[in-house]
This record gives sequence, structure tokens and C-alpha cells, in this order.
Amino acid sequence: AALRRHRRRSSRAHELERFRPRLAVFVLLVVALAVAVYRYAVPALVELAIVLTPPVVPRLLSQSAMISLDQTMLEESKLADDRRQRIDLDFRSLAGTTRRGADGYSLHFRDGGSIGANAFALPDGTVVLTDQLVELAGNDGEAVLGVLAHEIGHVEHEHSLRRIYRAVGVAGLIMLIGGDIGAGAEDMLVQGAALMSLSYSRDQERDADRFAVELMHATGRDPLAIVRFFELLRDRLGDTGEFGSFLSTHPPTAERIAETRRYAEEIAARD
Repeated sequence: AALRRHRRRSSRAHELERFRPRLAVFVLLVVALAVAVYRYAVPALVELAIVLTPPVVPRLLSQSAMISLDQTMLEESKLADDRRQRIDLDFRSLAGTTRRGADGYSLHFRDGGSIGANAFALPDGTVVLTDQLVELAGNDGEAVLGVLAHEIGHVEHEHSLRRIYRAVGVAGLIMLIGGDIGAGAEDMLVQGAALMSLSYSRDQERDADRFAVELMHATGRDPLAIVRFFELLRDRLGDTGEFGSFLSTHPPTAERIAETRRYAEEIAARD
């Protein structure tokens, strides 16, 4: 009797596993659902997570990131004290006009080492500026401020948290659909998901460029300063951005120069 019951159960499972037209429809529905979740549900959940995130979370994330960077990539700044004080004063002047205010930001100077001329922002308002970037700008202090205004834009728009939550959401979607699909296949899918989200990252960079133009203009500074910095990247470092732009998280440099210049002229024309 037990064997007969087992055979009946096995037969039902076997029938379900056989290929039938309705299975193809079911697969298509699953694919459509996955696309809909990626396109609509994940962004909505990201925005909800941003609203519900307590201040301690970005603070802890940023502290952990700074400790890791200081231990592995960054070194103590070698810039002269007076130059650091001048840049910090101007930075606080910019930050003071934002929603978070000057106290919501802190500027840290570091020798960039292997990352060279760079600046980046962490979720809690920590902004890191490397000596190499200051040296690249030379006597053009406004260009440095333009870059810092760009990084303030990332913080004001909470881009870092959005990227973290989006990555978590996409990974969860992959695992929900694929289950235990093996380490190799999972790595391929996750990397593919990262490629799919590159345009989102480029949109963030464009938003921060526009924010930098607006902030510099609002504080009586040169809104074209960040354009001059992009031109320095192009002319001195050969960063044309013409090749491999699909795999870049930043828009092509030539495109950024043209678009940012156009937007700065548009802002100036409003006056």
C-alpha cells in the first residue's frame, strides 16, 4: 500500500516536470515578473529604505569605510596646513547653503596613493579629497571647489545609500528566482546585474554635475569651475572617456564637459 501511494505521488511529480506549452507560458510569466520587480518594485523599495534608514546607519557605514581605506589605500595628507585650511573654509561655505548645513559635512585630506587625483563622498557627509587632485588643479582653487560641490551633490541626493540598497535588492531578486544556483552561475548573474545598473550610476554622476553648477552659482562662485577640472582630466591625464564608456560608471568626459557647460550657461542666462 505504501509503494502504491509512493508511485501515485511520483507520477504526479513526473507529470508536472514534463514539458508542456503551459510550462513555457509559466516561464514567460516568471521572466515578466522579474523584469517588473527590477524595473518598479526594487526602485520603490530603495526609496522606502532611504526614508526608513536611521542616521546611525550611514554613520556606521562611513566610519567603517574610512577605517578600511586608511588601512589599505590612503595615507596622511602632505598638503601645507594653510592650503588645507583655505580649502576647508571654502568647503564649509559651500556646505552651509545646503539642506544638511555645514555641520552635516566633514572634509578629510589624504594622500591618494594608488588612487591618485580623486575625491569621493560617503553616506554620512564625509568627503575625502586627495593631495593629487589639489596638485592637479594647481592654482585653480575654484576647480577644486567645483569637484567638492559635485561630491556634496552625491550626499544631498543620497546616491551612496541608493546604490547600496539597489545592489542588495538586485542580489535578493536573483537569489529569489534562482535559489541555490551555484557560486559560478551566481557570480555571472550578479556581475550581469551590475552591468545593467551602470546607466543608473551615470545618471547619478550627471545629477551631481548639475548640482555642482547650481551650488557654485548660488554661492557666487564660478559655475564653470568643474568644467575646467574635466578639461584638466582630459588634457593632462588623457581621460577622453571615448573608449569603453559602456563599462564606465561615469559619463564620457567629452560629454560631461559639453553638458555641464551648456547647463552652466543656462543657469547664468536665467539671471
